[in-house]
Amino acid sequence: MVNKISEVGPAWLLALLLVGIALAVLLATVRSRRRRQKEGHGSEVTPLTTLQQVSHGEAEEIYRAQIKKAKEEFGPEDPHVVRPMRNLAMLYRNLGKYSAAEPLLHRSLAIMEKADPANIEISAILEQLAEVCQAQGRYEAAELILLRSLTIRERALGPDHPHVTPLLEQIAMLYRKLERTGEARTFEDRAKLVRSRN
Repeated sequence: MVNKISEVGPAWLLALLLVGIALAVLLATVRSRRRRQKEGHGSEVTPLTTLQQVSHGEAEEIYRAQIKKAKEEFGPEDPHVVRPMRNLAMLYRNLGKYSAAEPLLHRSLAIMEKADPANIEISAILEQLAEVCQAQGRYEAAELILLRSLTIRERALGPDHPHVTPLLEQIAMLYRKLERTGEARTFEDRAKLVRSRN
């Protein structure tokens, strides 16, 4: 074995050494990130990122730790609690645990409405709530929630803002699903008009 290693040129040995060091650094970084997430740090982590890196059970623990930490630092009614709460709700929605997701979204909504009734994040929370309702076949509730979300978004950004378009299209898709073709077309046309102005 020693003879075979000595036959490998110094450049190859250096390359192998550098690869080994790079792998060690990468492993240390991943371990450090996981440890910080488990301790409740790094609340900027999105649901998608977390789900790519850890199991569903670990993601749930991370979000619960983040919620607890935010409540301890800012209080249970503070908007800082909302982001990890929404992340946990979306994890539950992705797992089909709608009865666990919905109360978290209602709680997030109540916190944001109390803190700042004009906050655009309310519209995003309502969209997530509508997704949960649709997944359960509660289309009438989803419709009302999406229309409320649209009103908030148009009031905050203006009816011709590019961020209004996806919501118009989402409402149109709901109407298509309900075979309410005329209403679907109305929202599709509005979405096209907004796109053409941007």
